Amino acid sequence: MKVDEILKKLPGLNCGECGFKNCRELAMKIAEGKAKFENCVVLSAGQNLLVYIDNEKIPVGKFVQNIIRKANLGIISNLKGISLKEGDNLRIEIRISGESIDDYLAEQLELEEKAKVYINGEKTEIGRFVQDIVSGVNLGMVSTLKKVKLDPGSLLSIEFKIEKGDLS
Repeated sequence: MKVDEILKKLPGLNCGECGFKNCRELAMKIAEGKAKFENCVVLSAGQNLLVYIDNEKIPVGKFVQNIIRKANLGIISNLKGISLKEGDNLRIEIRISGESIDDYLAEQLELEEKAKVYINGEKTEIGRFVQDIVSGVNLGMVSTLKKVKLDPGSLLSIEFKIEKGDLS
């Protein structure tokens, strides 16, 4: 397999957690037979949280996955009338408006619905204040990830299953 083909299969975060300078260097070592895809910490960490922008999966390391999971669980599990349990599937959707994240945050007051929360596929009604928090927190976290470009009209989706220990 050629280096460019291998590079397409790597997340492209250039985090260096694999022990190599960047993803290209890891790809070169894989092509030479001196490393394996399993050396990539992001790929080998598994995904207990998925981030999509317009249905394109965005690679996220384990540490960031845990931060996003815990932030969202902290907000949503404390809402009145919401009862989350192990095995529930949680999905958050945020549609980007305006020319930039700053524009989006400034325009939030004018939007009818900023963030949608689904539990096991069913839309959960949440108030405007909570929508502000959910959209602000998630956009703040995701916009700092490498390889992420949030354009006007983009749809940010975050999905994960509630696992044992998440709610304790």
